[in-house]
Parts: sequence; C-alpha cells; structure tokens
Amino acid sequence: MNPAIKLKSVTKLYGNIAAVHNFTLEVSEGEILGLIGPNGAGKTTTLKLIVGLLKPTSGTIEVMGQNVSKEGKRIRKHIGYLPEEDPLYENMTVRQYLGFFSEIYGISKPKANDRIDSLLSSLKLTDENKLTGELSKGMRRKTAIARTLLHDPSLLVLDEPNSGLDPLTSFFVNGYLKKLSHQGKTIVLSAHNLFQIESVCDRVAIMNNGELYICDTVSSIREKLGNRE
Repeated sequence: MNPAIKLKSVTKLYGNIAAVHNFTLEVSEGEILGLIGPNGAGKTTTLKLIVGLLKPTSGTIEVMGQNVSKEGKRIRKHIGYLPEEDPLYENMTVRQYLGFFSEIYGISKPKANDRIDSLLSSLKLTDENKLTGELSKGMRRKTAIARTLLHDPSLLVLDEPNSGLDPLTSFFVNGYLKKLSHQGKTIVLSAHNLFQIESVCDRVAIMNNGELYICDTVSSIREKLGNRE
C-alpha cells in the first residue's frame, strides 16, 4: 500500500536560498505527523509543497500515490489545508461563511446543511449566527477548521492549528484531531514546540534550516536527544 504522502529528495529554492533542502519523508495513512522547528526552518514551505501551492525546484512529491506536480488539481479535492494566517469574511455569520464555501466545493445544499450542522456540533461552535469578525480567536480558528473539513478530505495539512489559542481550546483541538485520525484521516501539522504536539502526534519530524533533522516517535526522540527542547 502506498503511503499517504511521500516526499523524495525535495528541494525548494528562492534564488540561491534553499527554503527546503533534500527533504525525504513518508507519512502513512491515518497517521498524525507533527512538523516542528524554529521560525524559518521551512515548515510552511514544506506544507505548501505537499498541497501543491508551491512546486519543488527538484525532487518529487506524491499524495495518495499521485504526483502533486502533475495531478495537483485532482489531488487537492481530497486535501483540507489550513494556513496559519487565515482571515475570515468578517461580514458573514459562521453559518453563512460555511455555506458560502460549501457552494465553492460544489456540495449540494441539503448535504451542505447536514455537514455544517455536524461540524458545528462536533467542534462546539455555538455562535453560528454571530459575525465571524465578532468571534474570539478560538472560535475563529474553529470556524477555519470547520471550513477545512467541509468537503470531508482524507488528508489534512494544518499550519500552526493551535496558533494563538488558549490552553483549553488548544486541548480541545488536539482531541478533535485525534478523533479524526481514528476515523482514518491522515494529518500533517506544524508547530514550533515539541511539547506542544507530543500528546497528539504519532511521529514528529524536526526541521532546521530547511533540512529534516530527525523523524521518529516522541519517546524515541527523547532517548536519542535527551530532554532538550
């Protein structure tokens, strides 16, 4: 069985600067992989390469057995992508916003209403009739996550999903991601801090200066590197 994601010797250059260099990694179906590292490590670039928003300078990327550079449009139908900075349409209510994106995804209105009801309930989005511009940071992030899940993607690529969230909301989001993994979703998410994602990820990949430093379970990384962050 093909891995859900396969990057082989991937390099992305901006001029003479390598944002990602010789990056090789496989992610199994149903796995949650955490991508961590300091600012400028290449995490966001790697995520954009996976979803086809950027093309690699060299190397190959496969998602669900398909080459992203050649089959990007077809593959993106099965991907839910959440960028770190994700402004909402502030003059729409939560339900209107999700309904708008349901139309973009081509979801029929009855199916969209059922899907929106399910997501509002599971994410505990109680302010469905409030304008998104009036929501708290946590509710805004939950709304963005709901939009990412509208078309029921099999692969989720999440850039700093817990960015700016209070500990309670962050704990809820982590628990929700684990539920999605148990449903068979493959999830790749980025963070700055190993401790922030150790409870949710099956494996963690540490990046620095565009390169993959190590990829393993948290317990194995601790054995190899000690308790340093």
